[in-house]
Amino acid sequence: MRWFVSLLGAAVLAAAPPALARQAPPAAMAPIPNDVRVPEPRSQARDRPAPPRPARPAPVAVAAPLAAAPALPAPPPATGPLPRAATIPAERLELYVDGAVRDAMDADRIAGVTVAVVQDGRVLLSKGYGMATADPVRPVVADRTLFRLASISKTFTWLLIAQQIEAGRYTLDTPINDLLPEAVRVPDQGFEEPIRVRHLMTHSAGFEDKALGHLFEKDPDQVRPPLQYLAEERPRRVRRPGALSVYSNYGVGLAGAIVERAGGAPFEVLLERRLLQPLGMSRTTLREPYPARDGLAAPMPAVLARDLSAGFHAAGGGYQPQPFEHVWHAGPVGGMSSTASDMARYMLALLNGGTLEGATVFGPATAAALRTPLRRNAEGVNGWAYGFNEYRLPGGLTGFGHGGDTSWFHSQLVLVPELRLGIFVSTNTTNGWRLAAALPDGIVGRFYGGERIGPRPGSPDLKRQAAVYAGSWMSTRRAYSGLEKFIMGLVDVTPVSVSAEGRLVVGGARPRQYVPAGAPGRFVEADGEDVLVFDLQNGRAVRWYAPWGGVAYDHAPFHRTPNGLALFAGLALVAALLAMVGPVLRLGREIRATGVQTTANTLLFVTAGAWLVAMLLFGAWAMSALSNPAAPLYDWPGLVAPASWLALLAALLTVGLLVLMPGVWRRSERRGSGWSVWRKLRHSAAVLTFAALAVVLLLNGALEPWSG
Repeated sequence: MRWFVSLLGAAVLAAAPPALARQAPPAAMAPIPNDVRVPEPRSQARDRPAPPRPARPAPVAVAAPLAAAPALPAPPPATGPLPRAATIPAERLELYVDGAVRDAMDADRIAGVTVAVVQDGRVLLSKGYGMATADPVRPVVADRTLFRLASISKTFTWLLIAQQIEAGRYTLDTPINDLLPEAVRVPDQGFEEPIRVRHLMTHSAGFEDKALGHLFEKDPDQVRPPLQYLAEERPRRVRRPGALSVYSNYGVGLAGAIVERAGGAPFEVLLERRLLQPLGMSRTTLREPYPARDGLAAPMPAVLARDLSAGFHAAGGGYQPQPFEHVWHAGPVGGMSSTASDMARYMLALLNGGTLEGATVFGPATAAALRTPLRRNAEGVNGWAYGFNEYRLPGGLTGFGHGGDTSWFHSQLVLVPELRLGIFVSTNTTNGWRLAAALPDGIVGRFYGGERIGPRPGSPDLKRQAAVYAGSWMSTRRAYSGLEKFIMGLVDVTPVSVSAEGRLVVGGARPRQYVPAGAPGRFVEADGEDVLVFDLQNGRAVRWYAPWGGVAYDHAPFHRTPNGLALFAGLALVAALLAMVGPVLRLGREIRATGVQTTANTLLFVTAGAWLVAMLLFGAWAMSALSNPAAPLYDWPGLVAPASWLALLAALLTVGLLVLMPGVWRRSERRGSGWSVWRKLRHSAAVLTFAALAVVLLLNGALEPWSG
């Protein structure tokens, strides 16, 4: 049965927005979990032209249409790190980015990339690479091709919130129920403290995280108005407000509803009037290319829709174009599309205190707040500043920004105020997350960070203390009930161990290594800057905080781990097969069973069949998810629901077998009749094995088919 658990876990991991497995801030949309913002090793590309790649459309560079840039200081020497007061020479930057992007496109099979870099009030680079569409083939053009921003859209939502705070409509401490429409006000659910605006901006409102089946829509007919979506997909509150920052898409959706109600106009209209138009971002939009329909905003203008990049899945030696991922119902969360040139304008305004070419979209108080964390989960881990994520960068620098992921698009926006530097990168292919996570760190490290760190040496003391930290850890960013709890539980669990070299190893498929850094429970990345912190009680670790600041991990009980589920499922599989084969092997043999034993034998056969079919349905769903990486997001619950109904039936039949157990063991009044002790033991072992699996599935939410 381990094959089933592994397959199912791999399927969900492949399907979940890559935030499940890596960088932060996690996917705009990601439900998920093992999400520690840990940049991949920085590109080793140097200041050199990349070799030609004739199979890929040539890069197209287009300067953003900005006012004349101020004169740059004299360029520094061509080698070694730059002084922090110096500007990166544009030619060196382009050579480096060309090499890093082309290397990543080849290694990870990325169809298209768009990049913008600004510094000192001017655009240093705005460039497209590869293809935006496959039929016909169109190249990525920096000032024309729109990429999906995913969760970077949240930064626009936070700026609209900040504008209203500046206007005095509310404060960070205003309860959100005072600002929300009645239909989406949040019930207290037993919590006395209200959720406040600051809790939304720091992802600390206390919601569970659910996304499967509703965060994205392929069919535009299924797209709902935002308020209807928020009312129908409300998650449970699972912790008090302000207790812990756990990344929440739903909380940002509520922020969008606050903006709309306070502004007296639809969110998309306020976005256009108050941010996009003043900043000259004419090729940035929240609108989507769906047919016009009552109850929804006007669709994306055709002049923009025709320049949308497709999303791709790399498979079979080529690229498979994918359907548009509709997020209109959660637009403030992750629905925007933009070009690299427009994002360059956005970064220039953010770095210039909210002003660009005479237009001002926010004031000095907001400018300072965007760089000042409101809260962090633990000292040293990255925090949240007005919804912008704090980043640790090479050379001890600090950045602010946001990442974003859909199933196909992966983007990163990083601002480095000390360097007057902004970096935006977006990719349009499943495997592009690695480049999006690594390029900003690579640019800062190459030009300002000096030599690459590490790997730092391990600690002999840590090897002796391995039992303090090692084990399976469960993400706090998860569903807390139902089928989504069960499915996502297969990937929510992160293993932690200590290597032979004395380094803390976090994660399974893509592990990262950390070494002790000062106080007990505090670790720094072996070859980077990120900090990971454990809470210690009575000499044992009880919780740890991911470096990117949007999730924590608690000890996972054995039944919540893939290994635990595999053990119980594997034993039940063996028991079911033996129970099904037993009657065949006993054909022709006269066995004088009691009436209760005959009934129990028949019921055991039926129960074993129900368990087997339920496992086959779960396995079939897993195979489907592997063949279609986005299946768990769209095809939900799919085969999971009938599998769960059948497992629930099997569990109820198992209860019947338990009720019959005393009668099975009761001695027959007729001499020579009834089962042998060995037969009774075999029967009882099968029943107890099924009962154990039923309890495990019940605790994991797998016996709640109605929750799908």
